[in-house]
Amino acid sequence: MEILSLMITKAETNGLIEGIKLSWQSPAISHLLYVDDSLLCLRLTPASCESLRSSLNNFSSISGQMIKHQKSYIKFSPNTSSDFKEHILDILQVQPKQNFGLYLGIPIDLGRRKTSAFQFLLDKIFTKILSWGPSKFSQVAKLILINSILLASVAYVAFILPIPQQITSKINYLIKIFWWKKAHNKYAQH
Repeated sequence: MEILSLMITKAETNGLIEGIKLSWQSPAISHLLYVDDSLLCLRLTPASCESLRSSLNNFSSISGQMIKHQKSYIKFSPNTSSDFKEHILDILQVQPKQNFGLYLGIPIDLGRRKTSAFQFLLDKIFTKILSWGPSKFSQVAKLILINSILLASVAYVAFILPIPQQITSKINYLIKIFWWKKAHNKYAQH
């Protein structure tokens, strides 16, 4: 993957592709790599797509690794014209996708409605609590379940992204009900 990173960086240095900036002061990001996954963040033009495709083909021939086009996706900015999208999709041979969902348990593209992006945390906690059935646990056992399972799953996400206040309030509500109540029908207000 280091070779792929160098090839993309070289194409960027030569002005063949252009990364995107998250703010005016930030450096441009053209690619993020993790194990065998790649996220390319580029300002696309037909010429930059050809350069990208050439770099990817060179990488494949050098490394022997093939790109799985059926597992590769592209997300366009909302103001991209349909004709341009079709042209780019034809060059890169990938599928368009509106939302990339989760990667390693973290939402990739949050958008403006951040509370809906974190709904999965509420669903996870709600499902866990319901799976434990009518609570016959002691307070000590409940405390262990809350700390080791419920809060641990939230802490992982909160370490990387700020969780909206509305979501944390609902999580606290579910945990309080689990702590104090015995019948699982009380969770239906989730």
